Order: sequence, then structure tokens, then C-alpha cells
Amino acid sequence: MSATLAELGVYPYDPARLPDAKVLDQAKEEGLRLIANHKGPAPINGWTFVKTDIGSYGTDYLQRAYVAMFGLAAHLPEDALYPSTGGPSTDSAGKPIPYTLTFPAGQLPPVDAFWSLTAYDADSFLVANAAEVYAVGHFTAPAPEDDSLDKTNWLPIPTSGKFTITLRLYAPQTDAIPADWPPALTRAE
Repeated sequence: MSATLAELGVYPYDPARLPDAKVLDQAKEEGLRLIANHKGPAPINGWTFVKTDIGSYGTDYLQRAYVAMFGLAAHLPEDALYPSTGGPSTDSAGKPIPYTLTFPAGQLPPVDAFWSLTAYDADSFLVANAAEVYAVGHFTAPAPEDDSLDKTNWLPIPTSGKFTITLRLYAPQTDAIPADWPPALTRAE
């Protein structure tokens, strides 16, 4: 890569030979535009779910940059997967929107290690809350009557603005993940 950059006039170890600030700013803007327009996988039930081409990129720098926008230093897909979804925390009148995520019986996250679900605010910080609940996961007991997991307002989201939820799957059973999984995060009525 250093040789290729040198052909373009970029010498990272020689500041005197770097392009001027205007050219570097243009390169940054173009890079951000390319990342924003990169076609990742089609969402699954509203979740961004990159299952392949993560953690080992070779020379696919655009894919590396795209993944880095969502989670720096992503693991190989056989080690961990990170589907994410989100939305507004309030309606147009400012009223909080309750959401539900249901993992039907027999469809809890398929992992050989553990899984967790964490909510973040619009700035990608954990959501401050009085209950100090920041994640749920494999340690959350399913409903005893049918082995499903369905909670409403059990993971606090921000009181305003947008939020995201990341589902972390460690040692995922990739062959056991249905094509239409994970289930959708839905507005509770």
C-alpha cells in the first residue's frame, strides 16, 4: 500500500511530501461519500446485519471503512456478529414510543457462547437510566410458559432523539441463523 500511495504522491513518513490540506480535505470528503453510498447487505427485518466480509478484508478498503463506521475492529463472522437496528424514541408530538422485540420460542439467538442486546443514544453512548440497565442477554430468563423472550420497555432507550440497538452474538451458530432472523423491533401498541 505504501508503494501505491507513493505513486499517488502520498508519503506518510515524510510530512514535507504530503499533499496540501485542501487535497487531503477533498480526499476525506470523497472517502466519506463513498462509505455513505456503499451498498452493504439488505436489511433483515430492519436490522443491519453484516454476516460476511468482516474482520478480514484483504484490499477491500471500502468494505473495511464501511464496517468501521459501525464498529471498529470487527471480529471474524465465525467469532462474533453484530446486527443493529433503531429508530426514533418519540413520536412527532414528543410522546415516548414503546418498542417490543420478540424472540419466539426456539428462536433465541443461536450462539455457542453468549449474546447480549444493548441500546445506545444518537451519539452512540449507553443510555443513562435510573435502573442502571444497559444490556440484556443470555442471562435474561425466557417466559416460563413457552420458552419465548418478549419484553416491552425492558431495555431503556433515550427519552428524545434517535437510538440504536446492537445485538451481539458471540460464537454464533451461523448455519442455524434463519434467513429472516433477527425478528423486527416493533412499536408496541
